[in-house]
Amino acid sequence: MKSQEYVLVYDSGIGGLSTLSCLKKTCPNLNYLYYADTKNCPYGSKSVSELQALILDNIKSLESKFNIIAIVLACNTATTSSAEFLRQKLAVPIIGTEPNVKDPERQGYGHICVLATPLTIKQNKLLNLENTINANIRNIGMKNLAQLIEEYELSQDKHILRQILQRIKKTMIKIPKSTAIVLGCTHYIFVKKHIENLGYTCFDGNTGVAKRLKTLMQNNLKTTKGIIKIVSAQPNFSLKYKKVFKRHHLKSRKNI
Repeated sequence: MKSQEYVLVYDSGIGGLSTLSCLKKTCPNLNYLYYADTKNCPYGSKSVSELQALILDNIKSLESKFNIIAIVLACNTATTSSAEFLRQKLAVPIIGTEPNVKDPERQGYGHICVLATPLTIKQNKLLNLENTINANIRNIGMKNLAQLIEEYELSQDKHILRQILQRIKKTMIKIPKSTAIVLGCTHYIFVKKHIENLGYTCFDGNTGVAKRLKTLMQNNLKTTKGIIKIVSAQPNFSLKYKKVFKRHHLKSRKNI
């Protein structure tokens, strides 16, 4: 089993499935191992020390079973809290996911709003990134939104969707339409169209992550089609995650 090389795509839940979809389109010949830490989802409400211990523990366990050649932290909260810590502990390349504030600046937006988990917007890593941007930036911590999106995507319960839409509308009503919206949590990409339907332009970091992986993995690109293996901390969730990925990946392919 360990002879098969994998790129580990790591998240607390379903959010990173959108990242996996982008990676698969950009580097289709790599093998991907998607891991969801469903036992501890959501990450946004935990402390930095808790997350660092959890994530390192999980990755060490996965490394004992799989030959992991690179890690994509497909979670903004995991990146801001733990990326540098993990680079000191692990030997393989680690690619983090950051709020994509650079693209809206390049496109001339003078006002940018970052929607992220409460923990992400408190981290110096995000503040340091934003200090390099020549635009007015506003950060909004969306408490529990990631968890609601997780619950909706797994259940397709319309009552939960209504709660999500109410949260979005209540937040966005205060933000001018000329503001670029940066989705600072990969879970939020699943509601990207709902935000755009309100008249906003949204940005996420998945394309940048995929390009970075392609550069790092140039010597590992094969001619044969790669495989995808999806596992979770709770085995009964794995099949549900496969269904969510299939649904999202097919939709995203239609929009290419």
